[in-house]
Amino acid sequence: MKLIFIYGPPASGKLTIANKLSKLTGFKLFDNHKVIDMFSGIADMNNENFWDSADRIKLKIIEESLKLNVKGLIFTMVYTKNPQNHVFPRKIKRLVEKYNGEVCFVRLKCSEKELLNRVSNDSRKKYKKIVSKNKLSKFMKEYDVHGELNFNNKLDIDVEKNSVNKSALMIKDFFKI
Repeated sequence: MKLIFIYGPPASGKLTIANKLSKLTGFKLFDNHKVIDMFSGIADMNNENFWDSADRIKLKIIEESLKLNVKGLIFTMVYTKNPQNHVFPRKIKRLVEKYNGEVCFVRLKCSEKELLNRVSNDSRKKYKKIVSKNKLSKFMKEYDVHGELNFNNKLDIDVEKNSVNKSALMIKDFFKI
């Protein structure tokens, strides 16, 4: 399996690009937000074990996809430089490689000014994402949302300079999907 790991700040277009890439490639989309939404209905997000538990569920879904011989999977995530987020991508990489798969990392870059312009987009409400400029601004001040994962198999895309279609095609071409 080839897993496309798309990460970047909130409102950078991860899910929008992932949806387009899924249509272009036939790869299945795994929006990690759905796991968080489902699990937050059961457990309090402020519980110290919430994120570890949610991550175990995500890893289990990825592992089951590997066992089912899913050709390709697209995973989206906001990457911040906190200890939890720093470890999780490496766990995914180890898991996928254990099954002889490949992880391809895509970082979406976008200025904070543009992120604040995009955050109130109606499509974000549908997915229960941050839609307030104030909340996003606070989130960006609290966390380093422009962090970069240090892996060899990676592509950076400036989403201010590239459309959704072009970004999806860049991913498809770069990783030879």
